[in-house]
Amino acid sequence: PQQLALHVSNEIPAEEAAFLEPLATVNQGVKRLRVKPLETVVVMGLGTMGLLNAQVVNLIGAHLIMTEISDKKIRRASELNLGKIVDSRKTDPVAEVMKLTDGKGADAVIFAIGNGIAYQQGYHMLKKFKGRLLFFAAGYPAPDFSFSPNDLHYRKMEFIGTINADNADFLDASKMLSKRMIDVSKCLEGVTIPLSDYAIALATASKPDSYRISVDLQK
Repeated sequence: PQQLALHVSNEIPAEEAAFLEPLATVNQGVKRLRVKPLETVVVMGLGTMGLLNAQVVNLIGAHLIMTEISDKKIRRASELNLGKIVDSRKTDPVAEVMKLTDGKGADAVIFAIGNGIAYQQGYHMLKKFKGRLLFFAAGYPAPDFSFSPNDLHYRKMEFIGTINADNADFLDASKMLSKRMIDVSKCLEGVTIPLSDYAIALATASKPDSYRISVDLQK
């Protein structure tokens, strides 16, 4: 229906405007997490969706900490200058988050990667009471994750799931893109492949550490 069409500024390149849907899903998740200004939020994983989550959290005014193990992704995230990045290969991320929060722990953790090790780390870096975990990314095969149900009871912890977006999220995303409040250029590989070479596009996008590649539908 015409009333559901969303406007994205003509000044935004097509490959960046295509982030409307991914950014809308991130907006949905962050809203479900109820992030507030001045809270400490950890984003685990700095792939495409991790970079988007980090930027939306930053817009709200939260104190941001990010964790990653890939040199390329750490470099990309550092170019955005959003907050502290912890290299989990070199530093214990749980200990580092506790150090950066003066022993209090994070108010919330966003899992932008479906990984059992990350789940356990995020679980242990939460503050003592009313900490929140957002399971933004799924993992295949399903990651193992062990926790004490008593913690949910006594510590009033929350596990929050999210997927997709609603119309309001798409509207928010169109505004964020059009006003350049979010820099999605760091989420792109800078590679455009014609539709006639779609198999090559899939192979390119499937490489480890890859960000999004573009497909030119006119060729």
